[in-house]
Amino acid sequence: MHTSRRLLSVLPHRETLKLTLNTFEYSNQTAYVGKDALRALGEFLAGKNLKKPLIVTDKGVVNAGIVNQVIDELKAVGVEPVVFDGCKPNPSFDDVSRIAKSFITNNRDSCIGLGGGGPMDAAKAGAALVAEHRVHGSDVSEAAPRFITETCRKFSAHVTPEFQNAVPVITAIPTTAGTGSDGGKSAVITDSKGQKVVFGNPVLMPTIAALAPQLTIKLPKRLTIDTAVDALFHCIEPLFCPTELMVSRDRMSLQEIAFCDNHAKEGIALIREHLPLVVEDPEQIFSRMYLQVAALYGAKAFRKGDLGGVHATAHSVGVKYHLHHGAAIGRMAVPVLEFNETHPDLSTEAVQTAATVCKLLGGSDTMHQAVYSFLKKLDVTMGLRNLVEWNEDLDELARLAATDACQDNPVPLGEADYRKIFEKAAAMQA
Repeated sequence: MHTSRRLLSVLPHRETLKLTLNTFEYSNQTAYVGKDALRALGEFLAGKNLKKPLIVTDKGVVNAGIVNQVIDELKAVGVEPVVFDGCKPNPSFDDVSRIAKSFITNNRDSCIGLGGGGPMDAAKAGAALVAEHRVHGSDVSEAAPRFITETCRKFSAHVTPEFQNAVPVITAIPTTAGTGSDGGKSAVITDSKGQKVVFGNPVLMPTIAALAPQLTIKLPKRLTIDTAVDALFHCIEPLFCPTELMVSRDRMSLQEIAFCDNHAKEGIALIREHLPLVVEDPEQIFSRMYLQVAALYGAKAFRKGDLGGVHATAHSVGVKYHLHHGAAIGRMAVPVLEFNETHPDLSTEAVQTAATVCKLLGGSDTMHQAVYSFLKKLDVTMGLRNLVEWNEDLDELARLAATDACQDNPVPLGEADYRKIFEKAAAMQA
């Protein structure tokens, strides 16, 4: 099998990537990228004698014929998977319990998250619950809510060597190019009240991410755009996390910060170049591959900080109006960026970063205008006009955004600030 291998202390030049197979080596993960990525994943599993994986996916991926493609590639190298296809787009505690039960009942030895962010997150959470069962003998049918909500903070900070060794090998196969779950250590699970719980630890990082662009060819145009917009802001927002804060609060080294920033900048450039090409020709498989790489880079970028106001407002809008996350990002990006960019307290570092992002997007004036122009060309709906009906909606959205976890914004945002942003979005002509 012909492969191009790159150590990602320095990003690979875009011209060097091959359509067949590229291997990106990180300290805690290997990413196979290209049409032969599925076969490479199968060979990895077979080489580790992990021949009984549980594939965690959803009905949509099954109906698209993607699961059968993956199974065929795995069986060709002697790997015999069992499929759990009952995952919801926003996986619940019950999904996690049923995944762990399926893993144990079917005597599986590893987990493969196959799909968008939901199935990949669910595979991570299911693997963690299997480890909880192995270490503490917990009944997986009942333990998910307690394990995820009561122990997630402790789990996020530290796990014992015994627990770490009990976590099954996790791998990921994304079928979109946006969420970045294939390149991250966290999982988002929805509780019984509809609230999202985020937990994570390095032990949940997929050992292998297999980015096979042929799996994304039939992705609808709107979903292709929305997921790529999500990836774009996984790259943009971390760039604005102040270096001093990342060093003092998050104990990041300057080398780690540079790692994240380099991935962010390259991800922005890749999306700017390749998303319009895919929109024009959905079967442009080379550009599909580069969008997957950009999404992976976004996941590496937001190891820095906790994202900012674009994600906080998008989460609020998504919950209130039941919008796809990427669509909500598209609606709120420009109002948030304009508020930030025109704020009198914007730091010199942030001003310089905004100029860098503007340049990466091909703009010549301000960052928010460059983003507006890019999204406009893609026919992305921006703002909340014809969506917000009452002032009470603006109050609720502002409250939700102010209590969101994503508050690493270049200027501090309180509830009153968020309301101003939502007012701007509600009046926006897009």
